[in-house]
Amino acid sequence: MTKKFIYEMKDFIKSKNALYCFISSLFFGVLSYLYLFMNNLHNWDNMYNTPAGYGAGTSSGRWFLSLIGEFVHKVWGKYNIPLFNGIVAIIILGVASCIIVKIFDIKNKWLCALIGGITVVFPPIASTMIYIYTVGYYGLAILFVALGALLVKELRILGFILGSLLFSCSLGIYQAYYPLCASIFILILIKMCMDSKSDIKEIILTGFKFLFSLALGYILYKFFLQCCLHLYNIELSPYQGIDKMGKIDISLIPSQIKDIFKSMI
Repeated sequence: MTKKFIYEMKDFIKSKNALYCFISSLFFGVLSYLYLFMNNLHNWDNMYNTPAGYGAGTSSGRWFLSLIGEFVHKVWGKYNIPLFNGIVAIIILGVASCIIVKIFDIKNKWLCALIGGITVVFPPIASTMIYIYTVGYYGLAILFVALGALLVKELRILGFILGSLLFSCSLGIYQAYYPLCASIFILILIKMCMDSKSDIKEIILTGFKFLFSLALGYILYKFFLQCCLHLYNIELSPYQGIDKMGKIDISLIPSQIKDIFKSMI
């Protein structure tokens, strides 16, 4: 199973679909953000992290951001260079787009190009580009989500373990991309429901596998976070309730569900 997956990935990397998707990401990314890349548009976070910095780390629950940020600092240095940071982010997002094309087995070259273009210019990505000093790391978090979803989908035990580990690392960079992973899984299940080759038993078992991988990813995230908090001898910041992550007040669930649907509408 693993060898077959490796051969399939090699063929996909060489395919025109992957090329169209990746080139589209680069083209539309540069076209959309060139002004931003050529100018350093400051907000408070950007000023605070200039000339060096990668943003709030372990104290904000982003343990992997601290680890990878310090690693990059040692081997390369921390520089707030919009052009370099932006191009790196677009390349990473282009790779993530290609993985999404692979996940859903999209054959049409124009759809592949469309996915590549939409991914890099989608509003949440555009807003992230404002935080140019750390956008490369956030792009990496999205890549981890896409790659983890692919591994969980295509491989059995090994994919489940590696995918869950990637989910925990993605959470450790930025917690907001956890729902992205769940959304990809839901879309895969919807696709399976529309496919006449998939029976109900296979769909249910796949759904449980996806659910357990998300749960394991969160458990690993909490475990590694506690290890890093102990290692750095710090506590979670109270900012935006970060120190209360994972604590659920059952009595508030009905009102929270109501707020969710109200916000959607």
